[in-house]
Amino acid sequence: MDSQQTERIYKLTEHQQLKRRGEFLHRAGTALKSLTMIRSGSVKSCITNMDGDEYITGFSFSGDLVGADAIDGGKYLYDVVALQESTACRISFGEFERLSRGIPVLQHHFNAVMGREITRNYGLMMQLGCMSAEQRVAQFLLNISGRYAARGYSSTRFHLHMSRREIASYLGLKHETVSRVFSNFRRDQLVAMDCKYTEIMNLGGLQEITGERQFESRNLHQTRSSRGAG
Repeated sequence: MDSQQTERIYKLTEHQQLKRRGEFLHRAGTALKSLTMIRSGSVKSCITNMDGDEYITGFSFSGDLVGADAIDGGKYLYDVVALQESTACRISFGEFERLSRGIPVLQHHFNAVMGREITRNYGLMMQLGCMSAEQRVAQFLLNISGRYAARGYSSTRFHLHMSRREIASYLGLKHETVSRVFSNFRRDQLVAMDCKYTEIMNLGGLQEITGERQFESRNLHQTRSSRGAG
């Protein structure tokens, strides 16, 4: 976008600071008023049933769009809650629609963001449907690793601000199962953990657990075979 287009968006953008873990960005059932992008920190999307049980549907980091679930029905489907001190940017959904009609690159970027969200949700469905507990946790760590790397941070040393119980809810596992898998990963020197950081010690080992390395090897073999045939 050119400087004038950027200035128009900046003037319509509101900034919000979440000062502590557990503070709500928005609540399920409230009307869609704005689109929100996480600027710094991290949040979780979740829903709580009548018995008070919380179900995690996703974790979002800087650059991620949250609340897009409300675009169709006009109401947020999930609570969005801070996992740490975070900041977010908001823009009125009505203003965004008007701007995107006049700024095609803005609409294109929004479509790309939505595409990433759909891909990530599809990946979660694959985890829950096809993977063992060890594979789910390994894939979770690889996913977090890739997302940090895409933002210019370390792909092997990062802070997991979500609790074991929150990870378990997200992966559809029991809390005790996730704790056991992490203990096994530490024992096998796949990861190292302290009170602040998680460090991936053996990226290839995690990829082997998920089957990612075998998949990459098959693709490389097929590519070489097709080149040889040509």
